[in-house]
Amino acid sequence: MTTTQSDGIPYSTHLQVKAEYFVSTNINVTDGLFNGATGSLEMIEYGTRRNGERIPTKAWIDFRNPLIGVQKRSITKAYQKNKHIPSHLVRIDRIKRNLSKSRHHGLELVRTQIPLVAANAMTINKAQGSSLPEVVVSVSRFKTKKGTWTRKLTRELLYVACSRATSLAGLYIDGEFEPPNPPPEDDPVSQEMTRLRDIPFKFTLKFLQDFGDENEKIFFHNIQGFRLHFEDLIANQCAMNRYSFA
Repeated sequence: MTTTQSDGIPYSTHLQVKAEYFVSTNINVTDGLFNGATGSLEMIEYGTRRNGERIPTKAWIDFRNPLIGVQKRSITKAYQKNKHIPSHLVRIDRIKRNLSKSRHHGLELVRTQIPLVAANAMTINKAQGSSLPEVVVSVSRFKTKKGTWTRKLTRELLYVACSRATSLAGLYIDGEFEPPNPPPEDDPVSQEMTRLRDIPFKFTLKFLQDFGDENEKIFFHNIQGFRLHFEDLIANQCAMNRYSFA
């Protein structure tokens, strides 16, 4: 059964300290613990089953992004201090998923697993949204869906792959690099960019506080977690300028 068929929970998880892993299912999206969040495994905690078997129960991940796992760290803060676990690490626990599409005579199929998958290598599509200090982009031959072999990545895939690196010094190319073909003349994106460049546009910018009291002002701020982004909100002059909130 693949991780897709099992709600992102792999049948088996092989853990190795200092290796890269990504979260394979949505644990807490508002806390940044979603499918694809990538980090380094720094510690493993073990437990013992009734039969005496020793199994991993908790994995501590360094996501290298302080915004990931803020809520989780607030819950485990005392535990981490008592166990002398670095405060920047985020605990990933074993979770349960009901894999049964329907019950049959009261039977259910439940999988319990640490939702981590090795991320030392991943597809370009899976890497979308990740920011990594070091990235190796493989431009070697690969097999297409039609069964043919090709070496050249599309411009879009090459852009996504290379832009995962946070710096040029951390970007490595594996294989013989072939520059992508320039976009054709009828490329819709290129045509739209040309159209926009030909449109005269006078840029002006006004903030809500620039308007007089004769105007009714409504401030809308789209945030996933109010408490998490409270400091950002009070630092926004528009938000704190005696406006109504929606």
